[in-house]
Amino acid sequence: MKVRVLCIFSLGIASLAGCAAPDDADTTAEVAQAICNTPGCEDSCTNVCTPMTSCGWTCTGRNGAETTCGQANAPCGEHTDSDGDGLVNFSDNCPFKANPDQKDCDHDGVGDACDSLNAAYGPWSSPYPVCLIDRDLHAAYYTFEYWGEQVSFDTSSCHAPPRYRGYLWNSESCTYTIAQTTCCAEGQVGIPSSLCPAWDINHCHF
Repeated sequence: MKVRVLCIFSLGIASLAGCAAPDDADTTAEVAQAICNTPGCEDSCTNVCTPMTSCGWTCTGRNGAETTCGQANAPCGEHTDSDGDGLVNFSDNCPFKANPDQKDCDHDGVGDACDSLNAAYGPWSSPYPVCLIDRDLHAAYYTFEYWGEQVSFDTSSCHAPPRYRGYLWNSESCTYTIAQTTCCAEGQVGIPSSLCPAWDINHCHF
């Protein structure tokens, strides 16, 4: 079966000038990587080389062998080192702030020098026991809210501090005819009674 293919460059479908045109549209569709064997055509690096990629980026040459964008005469103009740290922007994980060590403690592809997070937090834990009893006063009644907390730890080597968030276990509302210590204790559901006289004191981390 004879197959002729289009000459495709990295910036899209090139002009057919100087290149063999396909004479069988059906077989052209079977070609995954366009390889041009006509003199004067550049190597094919379709969908790989762009003006923002490194000239060392690998691609497929016109003979089917692996080559690089630079060797294939493809557009690879990214040689700028904006922060002057010795690494071109394409290869720099923090291109606008000098970081020659390229440290990336959470391995997210953004260097520590310009990473606003520098952590990789794991899942939230099961809720911890109550650490805050929040009392809200209303016109005809008052409410106690029983708050615990959940924690998420940094699983990377960044050693970021844990994150905490509140968890509402339950609440209890009573009229002012009921003593607040009584109402607080009634709504505890297993919470140590010692916390009831200490409502509105936050023992949590959030």
